[in-house]
This record gives sequence, C-alpha cells and structure tokens, in this order.
Amino acid sequence: MINKYVLAGGPSSGKTAGIEYLKVSLGAKGYKVYTIQETASELIRSGLDRTSPNFPYYNYSLMLYKELLIEKNAKQNREDSIILCDRGRMDAKAYRGEKIFNDILSKYPGTTEKSILDSYDAVLFMQSVADGMDN
Repeated sequence: MINKYVLAGGPSSGKTAGIEYLKVSLGAKGYKVYTIQETASELIRSGLDRTSPNFPYYNYSLMLYKELLIEKNAKQNREDSIILCDRGRMDAKAYRGEKIFNDILSKYPGTTEKSILDSYDAVLFMQSVADGMDN
C-alpha cells in the first residue's frame, strides 16, 4: 500500500514543519515515509528566476518527476509507504492561474485536474495562525 498526501498552503503555514513531524511520528509507528521537498524553492535556490515564463513549466515537470520516482521506488521495494509532498501539482493553478495551468496540462496528454487530484489520497490545506491577525 502506498499513500500520498500533499500539505498545501501559503508561506509560513507550517507545511514543512508538519511534514517533518509526520515523518518522525509515522516512522516511529513503522511506516516507510518518503518526503518530497517544495520544488519551487529548490529551483529558486538552483538559480532559476521565478518570474521567468518557463518557471511554472519547469516546476510542474520536476514535481511530477519527483512524485513518479518516489512512487516507483516504493513499488519496487514492495513497501507499505507514505509519501508526503510539500506542495503539489495543483499549485500551478493556484499561483499561475487557469490559463497557464491548462497550458501546462496540455504538455502531458491525458492529464487533467481530476487525474492530478485523484493521484493524491488527501490534500491538507495549512493556514498560518497569523492570517487575519491585526499588525
């Protein structure tokens, strides 16, 4: 059994800390836990410009590749596994809008919003406790 979960949400909402907590606590219960780090941050740290028109395409492609690679590894090892994703492929729609999102999907025949959502067992939306607080 392989389960894949996405932790989504805005900056500083606790996604990365939540993933680290889940990795430790689920690992202690005997689960093999894989984590997929936030792809956009990896690309930015590598020197890519987030304002480049190609950035959302590169981000989506790398995110998809990492998900497929981890899933393949878990299947080959026949492990009961949990995959925790720091953000997911739907971020392209949330951050770049419907037009760019649909253009990205057109590069992957057969990929739809539904097929992306169906590839995850759950999407957990995190929200910063500071949201809505007065300055």
